[in-house]
Parts: sequence; C-alpha cells; structure tokens
Amino acid sequence: MHKRWGAGLARAENPEDVVIDRWFFKGEGARTKMHNGISRLWWFGHVTHDLGTTPFELTETLLSLQDIQTAILERSLGRCPAVVKAVLEALRKYWTQLEKTPQRGNLIQEWAKEIRLRGGAYVLDTVPEQRLRYVVESSLQQRLAPVA
Repeated sequence: MHKRWGAGLARAENPEDVVIDRWFFKGEGARTKMHNGISRLWWFGHVTHDLGTTPFELTETLLSLQDIQTAILERSLGRCPAVVKAVLEALRKYWTQLEKTPQRGNLIQEWAKEIRLRGGAYVLDTVPEQRLRYVVESSLQQRLAPVA
C-alpha cells in the first residue's frame, strides 16, 4: 500500500486524508470495496476463492487486466458468483485470442455490458451453470471473431 500510494503523501495537501481514503475502509456500497486498496485485494481473493478446481485458480485471471476488475466487480455482476466464475473461465479459455485484440479493455467492458443487459431479461443467478457458461462464452467468441 505504501509503495502504491505513499509517494503521493508528500505532495498531498492533506496527507491524513490520503491515508484514511486509501488505507482504511470508509463508506458504503460496492465502490468502497474496490476503492480501498487493502479491501480491494481481500475482495479479489474472496470473490475468486473456490470458483475453480483449486481454491484461487481464477484469481490470476481477475488480476490480469484492470478492465476485468472494473467491468465485473464494480458492477452488479460481481455479486453473482456463478456469473463471475463463467466470465473468468471464459476469459482464461480465450486469453490468447484476447491478447491479440488491440482494444481488449473496451471489448471486455462492452462484453460485460451485454451480460448485464441479459441479466435484465432474466435472473442470472437462476440460470443453470452449463447454460450460463454457454451464454457468456458464446458472447465473448462473437466479440473475438473479427480479431481471429
């Protein structure tokens, strides 16, 4: 935390505010979990724990790109473990293709938006795992198709 945010302390008008804002859990809602550095790291581990065959199998995928964290965990999708698992598994499966995408951050953001829109049509938490995985994966494949 100090390595990431400490440099700004010397330049800050109110260094105490920076410490309180970045080091301590302050506020309410999903944004708070993502804004505070320590709680953010804890939340990443908590969300990805036991989603795969090994306890933190999908954590690396979540941490591989800031846009993944933003698109999934800072939105309502992050509250549905089945969706988080399907999204992270799809990203891991198609990561090689995704890396070749010039605007992969935008692609991920738009893809997550599409998934959220589908959630407006039916409750994603109730969709059988296999069907959810198919919907999430096929949507990503369609977005990656022009790249291949």
